[in-house]
Amino acid sequence: MTEKTRVRLSLEVILAVIVIIGASIVWPNIRVLHLLLLFFGVVVPFILLPEKVSLTSIPRQLGFQKQKIPIQIVYGVLSAIACYLGYLILTIVFYWTVMRGSYTIEIVRLLPTYSQATPVQIIMTVLLILEIVFCEEIFFRGYLMNRLGQLIPNRYLVIFIVAMIFGVAHIPGQIEYLDSITGFYGIFVWRFLVSFIPGLFWVNFKNYTLLSTMTTHLIVNFCAYFLFQGTFIPI
Repeated sequence: MTEKTRVRLSLEVILAVIVIIGASIVWPNIRVLHLLLLFFGVVVPFILLPEKVSLTSIPRQLGFQKQKIPIQIVYGVLSAIACYLGYLILTIVFYWTVMRGSYTIEIVRLLPTYSQATPVQIIMTVLLILEIVFCEEIFFRGYLMNRLGQLIPNRYLVIFIVAMIFGVAHIPGQIEYLDSITGFYGIFVWRFLVSFIPGLFWVNFKNYTLLSTMTTHLIVNFCAYFLFQGTFIPI
């Protein structure tokens, strides 16, 4: 990679991250945010900039693969389980160290909310979850992780940076819950983990692809919206 290309890619990534986080602060409209994620994740790098590629090759460039789809999905399920196990372990450690056992934690509670919802409300929620998963994974995994991987040789540092950005990008939308250390923990740390752990799978397992990360994200979001509620497993 030439120095000119490196500079261009660096500026591209910096601009994309600033716009996404800035938009989430200034104008936190979820539809606008999703359009921006797709714009910077697909349109800018593959269509507008000099290194144009054929439209048919964009899915492969983002990390989709046609081979061994069942294995990709299985890896995604395992990654989702790893996210919850990692979060549970970290929560226990956090509770007995930082909180010193002085805070009552309700880790999991079944949500009765959607038992009263209409079929239309449930369908709209499912469609929203699918939209969130698709747009966020295209940008954070398909684009950002691959772009940073071209700029930074240490793959684990790339995973860490992407997870930090993923966590920070979710803070503005739930700023009202950041009134305590537990609120910050539930919002930021959880998002960090559900990006960091799939990132570890991404770089260590050959058949862990963008479909796998979408599977993980889909499971996590379905659980968050329909099953779990509590201080440390937030919606």
